[in-house]
Amino acid sequence: MVQVTELPVPYKFSGEAYLLRNGSRILLNGSGENPKLRNGDGLITGKGVMWGIEDGGSYAGKGVEDTRITMFPDSELILSIGEFKRSNEPVTVQMITKVQLMKGLFRVLMSSADDLSKKLIIAPNFPRIEFKPLNGEFVRKKEIETCIELNDNKITLFWMDAKIIAPSLGVEAKIGDAKISHGKITITPTGVYATNLVEYPDKRITLAKKIYDYVSTGQIKQGPNPEEAGQIILPSYSLIREEDRVVPKKKVTRTMAGFTELTDEYWNKQRNAKDRWLEEAATMRKEFDKEYEYAPKRLRDKMLKELQKKINAKYKEYSAEEKKLGEELGSKQLKSIDAGKKGLTAMTKTAPISKALLYRNVDFQFTVAEKGTEKGPLVCPKGKEFLLIRFKVNNKAKQLFFSPDSEFSLLSENQLIPLDNYLLETNMDTGYSGEGFFQFRVPEEAASFVFQLGKKTEAKTTLAFKI
Repeated sequence: MVQVTELPVPYKFSGEAYLLRNGSRILLNGSGENPKLRNGDGLITGKGVMWGIEDGGSYAGKGVEDTRITMFPDSELILSIGEFKRSNEPVTVQMITKVQLMKGLFRVLMSSADDLSKKLIIAPNFPRIEFKPLNGEFVRKKEIETCIELNDNKITLFWMDAKIIAPSLGVEAKIGDAKISHGKITITPTGVYATNLVEYPDKRITLAKKIYDYVSTGQIKQGPNPEEAGQIILPSYSLIREEDRVVPKKKVTRTMAGFTELTDEYWNKQRNAKDRWLEEAATMRKEFDKEYEYAPKRLRDKMLKELQKKINAKYKEYSAEEKKLGEELGSKQLKSIDAGKKGLTAMTKTAPISKALLYRNVDFQFTVAEKGTEKGPLVCPKGKEFLLIRFKVNNKAKQLFFSPDSEFSLLSENQLIPLDNYLLETNMDTGYSGEGFFQFRVPEEAASFVFQLGKKTEAKTTLAFKI
């Protein structure tokens, strides 16, 4: 007879709730302890709530692996239960290894040393999304804490400090930034919407918070038909506003990692190095305690000093690795700064120009226009992009001096855009030849431009182009 593994998950419910096992719905009656859970079991709420869906293993709430879920009315999920073992410990425990949300509203807190997308699964009939931290990788573990609802072919998220990516739509959206620090994200098959709940409150979310507060403070007791649970009816969400639509993220061609990515990469490697040292030190101490548990105090104290020397040597290795990582970061940042002086390091569009203009007997051969979001450590503000107009130049006149800020400008939809920066020899000898660019900060959606050469009081020499 095959032994079935059961996990003592401390879940409770109030109102109508079911256990789904082998295709059969089992009505929970609240008498005695709730049934232990098996791999593949499902939990369902009707007009009620369920909470305490947490790991029953000894690591619950303590380690890297953690799962805590509250289910609101009319919700369904399926649990996978399996073995988990930390790399530095011999103990294997049964834990919730995967949760598939089928439909309804959930409060989810989940962490993992592995990819969270393997642990938190959304039913395939809803839009596909990926969770990402707001600032690089998480420290020592990956974690998500959010309310998530799957209903009417869309996903709704709130109470979350993270960002989501909808790959099929090419859209990235955040809750936790300045614009929507208290926000709601709605993902439909055709778009992603970010709504500020301070400006546009949602009655469904307000009531959901009250229910969660009742649960978390113990004001709702377990039982099949308590009055407060049996009457739970959540109103519909507020209508989606078209002005909240998140614009798809532009395709960016990078010649170098951004400053933020470089810094995140450094901190991740530094934390991993420190974690390795802490793990090795803990293992050495555990092995020491096992070997010298019953040794005479004098011998134990002597060997403890030797152990400390070994741990200190490991710390020196970690410190040397940390120093090397810092030096690598500094070198990469200097390269990024240098690359930013020469042009864009994150490009969104390019367009050939191939047009010559003669200005003050200087021959400008314009070659290409480039738009992008980053120049080394410089990042264009939201809604803007850098525009670079590249050229080759040959001075056919006597020695000349240019004053770029007053002689070069840009028009877009009759709006004058001042010169932001340039790469140009301003004091040219006769016969001088070189290359350079003019740099502007333009609206990211702008596509038609007129570049102007000429002092304010002079007639302008112009170059019209599109990108």
